[in-house]
Amino acid sequence: MSIVYGKGVGLRKSQQDEVKVVKTKEKILAVLSDGMGGHDCGERASEIVVETFTRRFFSMDGMDPEAFFKTSFLLAQAEMMGTGKAMGATVASVLIEKQKNGLFATHVFWLGDSRVYLLTKTPKNNETIPGAIALSKRRLWLLTEDDSEVWQEVINGEIPLDKISRAEGRNVLKAGVFSGYLLAPVERKIKTFTLQEGDKLFLCSDGVWECLSTHEELGKLLSEADLKRAEEKIIGFVEKSIKEKSCSGDNYSFVLIELNEELFSA
Repeated sequence: MSIVYGKGVGLRKSQQDEVKVVKTKEKILAVLSDGMGGHDCGERASEIVVETFTRRFFSMDGMDPEAFFKTSFLLAQAEMMGTGKAMGATVASVLIEKQKNGLFATHVFWLGDSRVYLLTKTPKNNETIPGAIALSKRRLWLLTEDDSEVWQEVINGEIPLDKISRAEGRNVLKAGVFSGYLLAPVERKIKTFTLQEGDKLFLCSDGVWECLSTHEELGKLLSEADLKRAEEKIIGFVEKSIKEKSCSGDNYSFVLIELNEELFSA
């Protein structure tokens, strides 16, 4: 098993997170979305994002990753606008392409505060990954940046990343897929990384990462060799955090992918 995913309602009355993974023999797309706009609108917003991205994936022949993500975003936004309702959603997505040299071209796209993490197979001692933030033991890396009011304070070193979930304004988003407008240029939200077999990608909504007191906890969870066991541990960790009231009890969702050749088999 090379892909696992899960989601939970938390303490909310409805589930407004949505996740999906689709693939061909050459490419894999994972997309996660956290809806906003109230009960019905939040659910529909995340559904629109996931459905639009996955539908577009199967008709992207000849389209480069940047064009794919931009087009998918615009189509999702247009569909939201067509509902005539105020709604919005975050999106975190990875498009993985198998290369002939045993490496994997991984294109990351995000809007909002849903995140994409990378756990490398081995520590990157004395190395950096351009565009990524080094976290636990130089094996865990954050590939995205929250589109929140407090993110600049993290960049400036005023708030530690592990403390952002308690910071005032962290839920106020500056970008997302909205039925109205976009506040951040889409082309700035796309990054490409070359990864190797054994590396792991972890997509999650804020309902997961807000439960972390340190990123050491996440590094340990993702280091579990058996992905099914890792899935169970992640869900158990979040549910325990909600029960102990160490997080808000928001909806949560995640996708965990281990890069290997088996990913592209039928």
